[in-house]
Amino acid sequence: MSEETSSTVGDPQGKNFRRAYYESLLFRGEEEEKNVGCLESLLKAACIDVESLKQFCQKNTLPPYHRLQVWNIILGVSHIEGVVPPYNDEETCTHDLEQSREAATESRADCFSGAVRPRQRGFLAVCPLQEMMDSVDRCLLRKTCFHYVGREDSALCTHLSGLSDGIPFSLWFNQCFASTLPETCLEGVWDRLIGGCVMILVFLAVAILLTFKRRLLGAKSSSVVADVLTQIPEENCVLIVMKAVELWEASGCPLLPSPSPHLPRHGHSND
Repeated sequence: MSEETSSTVGDPQGKNFRRAYYESLLFRGEEEEKNVGCLESLLKAACIDVESLKQFCQKNTLPPYHRLQVWNIILGVSHIEGVVPPYNDEETCTHDLEQSREAATESRADCFSGAVRPRQRGFLAVCPLQEMMDSVDRCLLRKTCFHYVGREDSALCTHLSGLSDGIPFSLWFNQCFASTLPETCLEGVWDRLIGGCVMILVFLAVAILLTFKRRLLGAKSSSVVADVLTQIPEENCVLIVMKAVELWEASGCPLLPSPSPHLPRHGHSND
């Protein structure tokens, strides 16, 4: 057991962290009925309001059986007049993602580079995020990440500022963490990203750095920092994503990085 998870031993909340994560992100009870009803109303409209779908994704994690349909509409993979139907099983969804990957790679270069886990290749190819991510200043993303790390832990921020070459920012942001965390943990993050929330990637980076604080503070070189962050234990992934969403919400749900991080650019109110 890693030191990052040892603190959860004996803690009833820690023992049920996976359940708590899914219950915090997925729809439950009356809230599920209300949100799914709202989403289905948007999808059944004679003229689908793409901006409203984006706002829905920014605030909610999509039901699995509507995810590919919504992603396709927002990203322009499917024509709105003939959108793909909702999926009722993971196998069908995964099969269609793979088909979309093959079709996409014939007509455009891959949006991302580097090693990607097999089940994540479909997402990386089917989602035409290249233009959106190319328009984002990577230096600004890194600067914004350090701003929020410093706000949470100034000592960690100061220590890492001299070892930043070991932090795989390019890998993280170029691949939207696809080769870093399991797809099952990232789906809610990708929902928000596709809805236009680039800042969720920043807060995911912040959460990773905070999670491995003790080991990073003990690092004396960039290579050691890289070793700590290259192989993230799967047992930490759910808590990392939970932390990222909590930090994002506590910061006012900013959508895009700002040259002045203390003045984030918001896309919706928190009504």
